Parts: sequence; structure tokens; C-alpha cells
Amino acid sequence: MTDCGKGFKAFVYAIRHELTGKVYVGCTKDVERRIKEHLRLLKANNHPIKQMQDDYNRYGGEYSYYILFNAYAAYDAFLMERHFMTLLDSRNPQNGYNSQDNSNNFSLSQFRKKSATKLLKGEESDNRRNKRKRTDMVDRIGCCAGS
Repeated sequence: MTDCGKGFKAFVYAIRHELTGKVYVGCTKDVERRIKEHLRLLKANNHPIKQMQDDYNRYGGEYSYYILFNAYAAYDAFLMERHFMTLLDSRNPQNGYNSQDNSNNFSLSQFRKKSATKLLKGEESDNRRNKRKRTDMVDRIGCCAGS
């Protein structure tokens, strides 16, 4: 994981519990540090996400980790984090650990709205080469909405 950050400013990642299949989607500038932090908090019985901590305590700590999106701009990663939360249905307590309250308290300029729309649709993105990888990772997680 140490070389995955080369040239990128932010990452969208997923942590999947192997037994429950539940997923947490997050966004960070340092994937390795953030995943280690999740594990440290779980091992210390101090993770802020109660259901994630409960599953760790009940079923053990077998997790898979995925980088879903590499972004050159942190803002793009933020938008894609929301996109993957929806795609993986990780706000639904039966499927994931993300909070259901993820309201966006910001406004976008027309330019950013247009860019964000294209990004979410996979059009004209600097990250085109990652489109196939994102699909592969989502397929590997195997808990998309509607499945």
C-alpha cells in the first residue's frame, strides 16, 4: 500500500467485513494510515462506528480493503465517496457501516456541478484508466445495491 499514493491527492477506499459482508466507504489522503487507524480503534474496542465495533467484537477482525478511486483532487474523491456509498448501499445498516446522515452542506459553482456530473458518469475524467478498476473492485466487494 505504500506506493499507492504516488501522484494522487485523495483516495476513496472500502473496508469489507468478511463474515457479515458489510462495507464502510471512506475518503482519505493516506490510505495506509487510515486503514491502520480503523484497525487500531477496533482492536482497542474504541471505534466510533458502533455497528462496526460490535461486528468486530462478535465475529472477529477479518476484513478486506479496497481502493475504489484515485483522485488528483480531494474534492473529486469526496464526490466519489458519496457515489460509492450509494452504489454499495453502505448507508443501509443491513449492508454497511456508513452513517445515514451524509447531507452535503455546500454549494457548487456551475462549473463544478458540470465537472462533478461528468465525473460521476465516468465521462472526461482524469481517472479514466481507473474506471475498469473501480468496476472490478465493486464486483469483488459483491454487495452492490439491488444485488
